[in-house]
Amino acid sequence: RNALENFVRGPGENKLGKKIDKLVEQMQGNEWDLIHKNITPQTLERQKEILTRLLETERAIQERGEDEERKGETATDYDPAIPESLNEYLKIKEKEIELLKTIPPKLNRYYKRETNRYFKRIRN
Repeated sequence: RNALENFVRGPGENKLGKKIDKLVEQMQGNEWDLIHKNITPQTLERQKEILTRLLETERAIQERGEDEERKGETATDYDPAIPESLNEYLKIKEKEIELLKTIPPKLNRYYKRETNRYFKRIRN
């Protein structure tokens, strides 16, 4: 209750002041009932109303604090471009592979097969 009273006295919160004043009055009523050990169904109902109004007030404060600028936007499409340095590297690698592929015809079949497997692994 004291925190709510301080909130009403704070700067720029005049719009919610009347609602909070009602909440403070209801809280004082509940305090009185608790002090005098006079808990009735009306006290419980009043407590439910207090909780509901506190939640409504909190939501109103949050909505007021939201800016329109904070809404999300969809991403723009762009063409994926390969960096020039990577492109040059790929060209050099391709030239090296072509150079290595020039297998001498005099090689044994086993070595030719092994060389071809090697080149397949390099490509992947």
